[in-house]
Amino acid sequence: MIKVTQRGLIKNIVNFWSSHYGPFPRIKKNSSWEDGFYFGKNHKGADGVNRSKIDMWEDLQKLNLETALPEDVESIVGKGNLARIFCNECHKEVQEAIMLQADESDIHLCSECLLTASKMLNKL
Repeated sequence: MIKVTQRGLIKNIVNFWSSHYGPFPRIKKNSSWEDGFYFGKNHKGADGVNRSKIDMWEDLQKLNLETALPEDVESIVGKGNLARIFCNECHKEVQEAIMLQADESDIHLCSECLLTASKMLNKL
């Protein structure tokens, strides 16, 4: 069980992208530079255009991670869930949550839902 924050997700976005789609070396192939090995060649950005994952990685590195918003991340990668936290119980978007690591996927619980659960446990 760990605490996660929206700012923490944003600050870690470059490492997250790199660990999921990297490494990102440029290689020389047939007299032109191409992206090196990574999972999949292209990824659809927020504008609907397929872009290479290395180009997205480079754009993510240009963000000011102290002030960037989820919308800034989304404008590059086109995915809304990489820099946002949603409570799995109430389904609200929250700034921070407790993350429980499960086999299939992580579970996020906001402070309100954790408080409700705590009250329920105290009544047992």
